Amino acid sequence: MQPDEANPLGNPAYPGATSANGPNFVDFMTATYNQSFIETYNFAWGGATIDEAVVASVFGPSVQSFKDQVNRLFQPKYINNPTVPWTGSNSMFVVFFGINDAIGTWLGPANDSLQYGEIKSYENLLNQMYSEGARNFLLMNVPPVDRAPIYSSLKDPMRADVGGWIGRFNFRLSSLAYNLSQRYPEATPFYFDTNFLFTLVLDDSTRFPETAGYRNTTTYCEAYLEWVMTRSIYAPGTMSYYDPVCGVPIDQYFWLNTLHPTYPMHNFLASQITQLLLS
Repeated sequence: MQPDEANPLGNPAYPGATSANGPNFVDFMTATYNQSFIETYNFAWGGATIDEAVVASVFGPSVQSFKDQVNRLFQPKYINNPTVPWTGSNSMFVVFFGINDAIGTWLGPANDSLQYGEIKSYENLLNQMYSEGARNFLLMNVPPVDRAPIYSSLKDPMRADVGGWIGRFNFRLSSLAYNLSQRYPEATPFYFDTNFLFTLVLDDSTRFPETAGYRNTTTYCEAYLEWVMTRSIYAPGTMSYYDPVCGVPIDQYFWLNTLHPTYPMHNFLASQITQLLLS
């Protein structure tokens, strides 16, 4: 099923399944912050890394990496396809990778040459996409997942190592975005600082109306995690589900589980990306 006006995200049909117990930022950008009809082709896989040959997904080789998504999904199905008449001027390519690479690298040999290999693969894939007609890119850096529950129990220097990895990756990604604009005058790369936005909310969620409802920004509730795991999709009536064991409703927790934020953060993220693109 391909996207159309009745179903702008195609297959799976909206709302589908997310890791946010509600719409994610892609959904919000498509259905809430759009100023006109937007067709969204979402190739994302949970647990995906940039290049399986450099850093493997902790979920195994069946997960489609960024490289796989370009070579196995985008290239054979959406290049010169008359049923999908996209052009460089009417399309935006959103790339959000690095989180699972941080996890995979931290669990494995965390060395600088490995990260360099990831960034090089990232760059090669952008070059390939440009050669196939892509012109507008939104590159999102890695949020401060060192503050997620999966890492928050770590003691320094291990936790600091994760934060340092993220900082180096984001610096290299910003350089990559700049170099892309210099190499291809017709390219328009937007670099979005996801890390800065998450940090603002984690430091004080009350400063923004979209996240002011958060009451817990440090931990998650095991009961909510178990409840979500029994469900394949979310339903609007359960986005504020409440279990007394957890103290507050599920959407008042920033973290749904050890790594993923709940939908209010995705809403705020989408709103800020929209502001960047409009500016």
